[in-house]
Amino acid sequence: MDFRDRTLVRLADPEQRDRLFDQRSLENLVAAGYETAAGVTGPYRADFAELRLGVRLERPVTAEGGWSAPGGARQEGRFTLTGLGGPTADALWRGGVTVRTAAGGGRVDAVDAAPLAPAEGPELTVRYAPAAGTPRPVVLPVLVALLVRESVRPADLLAESRGLAGALGALGTAAVLGTGPGTVPLAPRGRAQVGWLVPPAVFDDPDWPGGSTAAGPAEQRAARAAAAGRLLAAQGIALLVVPEAAAA
Repeated sequence: MDFRDRTLVRLADPEQRDRLFDQRSLENLVAAGYETAAGVTGPYRADFAELRLGVRLERPVTAEGGWSAPGGARQEGRFTLTGLGGPTADALWRGGVTVRTAAGGGRVDAVDAAPLAPAEGPELTVRYAPAAGTPRPVVLPVLVALLVRESVRPADLLAESRGLAGALGALGTAAVLGTGPGTVPLAPRGRAQVGWLVPPAVFDDPDWPGGSTAAGPAEQRAARAAAAGRLLAAQGIALLVVPEAAAA
């Protein structure tokens, strides 16, 4: 089997699935999905409430039109069409990522009032003292379309990812990304996201940024992967580099 087949087999196996997602990959996933705040840290843990392989995402299409017989009243119609096909994800992950945060544990340190225009009233600035104690675990819900690729052509994969993200967003996933019990109220970047599962060897290519100051090949590879993870997270895409042990 090639890398893609091996990875899909491991995704299907609950006992092997966790080993595909190391701490850096889960950190990238959180950064791609949420406007993270200071104090959100690892260790991270993935929760796979549902994972389906080979998912075709059909986007409903709405058509509007009108017609009338000669001399008759005009009729109008609105139709929702399904079954027209759509982008395909190698896997669809619905679940969450557990993070650690001290959010909500601080106390109000000071309140300042600055006068604005008389009709608007004063503006209040509230300052919080840093929270003390052990960071508490919270769950960030995720809905991720996974693409498994042994090699990467960024332009093509970015275009494919945009189509997947749009199809997922049209499915009405607000409940998945809500702020229910045990979650932290971080602002999501979008209703859903896309993750790229790739082998470390992808970042042997010197055209990836970030590796120019690293000492050796392994360090250069890691530096390029870290830089790519940050760049892609800003686009709502999670870079999930499959660890060497799982890739073999």
